[in-house]
Amino acid sequence: MTQPEQAKSNRPVTQKSRVRYLIPIILLFVVPVMGFLVYDLVKPMVNPCEGLFRQTQNSLDTKIELLNIKGEVSIQPHKIQELTERAQIVASNLQYCCTTLSGGERQPEDFIQCKTASSEFERGLDKIIELKSEAESKPAGEAARNDALNQQLETVIEQTKSISVAFNRKISKLQESGHLVALEGLQHENLQITSREAEPNNSLLVPNSMQLGNWIEGEISELGESDFFVIRTPEIHRDFVLLELQNKSTTLAPQAIIYSSDKNQITRTYNGTHGGNLNYRFLVAPAQTYYVQVHEFRQNRKGKYLLRLSALKLYDAHEPNQTLLEAKTVSTDDVVEANLMDGHDYDFYQFESQQTGVIEIQFNNRSSTIAPHLQLFNANKSSLLAVYDGSNGANKALQYAVEQGQLYYVRVMEYRENRSGEYRLRFRYLTE
Repeated sequence: MTQPEQAKSNRPVTQKSRVRYLIPIILLFVVPVMGFLVYDLVKPMVNPCEGLFRQTQNSLDTKIELLNIKGEVSIQPHKIQELTERAQIVASNLQYCCTTLSGGERQPEDFIQCKTASSEFERGLDKIIELKSEAESKPAGEAARNDALNQQLETVIEQTKSISVAFNRKISKLQESGHLVALEGLQHENLQITSREAEPNNSLLVPNSMQLGNWIEGEISELGESDFFVIRTPEIHRDFVLLELQNKSTTLAPQAIIYSSDKNQITRTYNGTHGGNLNYRFLVAPAQTYYVQVHEFRQNRKGKYLLRLSALKLYDAHEPNQTLLEAKTVSTDDVVEANLMDGHDYDFYQFESQQTGVIEIQFNNRSSTIAPHLQLFNANKSSLLAVYDGSNGANKALQYAVEQGQLYYVRVMEYRENRSGEYRLRFRYLTE
């Protein structure tokens, strides 16, 4: 090596590099301390188990973020993703232990073991961060070639993941042995349970039939199990169906997936909290079949639940009037009270003009949501005029010269086709 090259290699860039790699270590201690201080301020207002979950999750998230910092030594993205998922499971398991064991009042030894498993996982992440920083503090070019450190880093990553796996298995064993008791005796007052699911109903090929409005009792009795149900919607109206799932356990984090009659998934909803409920509405067409799949969100818990699907009957008295063929007959003396149930609800009306002259069709908004769009058609169902106002909650009027005795159609819709609300429609002649 020549003297200029040697001088270049001895420049203080190595010292700067070391300082730069010390930053993650500093953050490792400073950020959690600040987080804990903030947590202590709000702790009295938070449910203790929820607070424990947030504290653990925030600490684990901070450590994962430190592992994501780019440097000369980088951890493969799929390993970071695995550690991220494992961290989420550890935090959820600890919250589950706290909730089910009443913060240690019941089975305190099991609760201590849960907290120990969580702490061991955190220490594993600390060790990974330490090894990564140690490798990156080496002179430029050496870190990537340090096989011993890299091998040690890989080993600790696998050990840390195995801690989470073991913790998860322990939760399942404790539940099966009865140490973690689900609230299977929980009473739901004022609910009339009409039936219970019948196995097998674990696929779209063998769903249980449900009647709208009736509660059914179900259970996810095996890890990874799904329960399938099928409903038939009323014959006449588009409507919303309300899905209600009431948890009868502290274990189940429920998810419901809705499928159309051709068994394509159309929507889903979930509650990631163990013991959480579902309350979700979705739009249905008349006289159609829909399937509902219920399962555990993470597919690693069991539990009982109650399920009901109910037609909300949100349509107005003039429905169905979704198309020109279904247009409802009104008089120009009428005041029409109606609603747009959703952004794709189109209301068609037909009227016969009582005189020749200019008629004004007034849209009076009774909501703060609808941006009105009115369209007039002649007896041949050809469009004559369309007007709109893009302001949500606005009123709008359409004026057109009509002939006595002629049939006309008017369509009311939401301009952007993404809002709902109530409205009032009036007719008046401007000339005699």
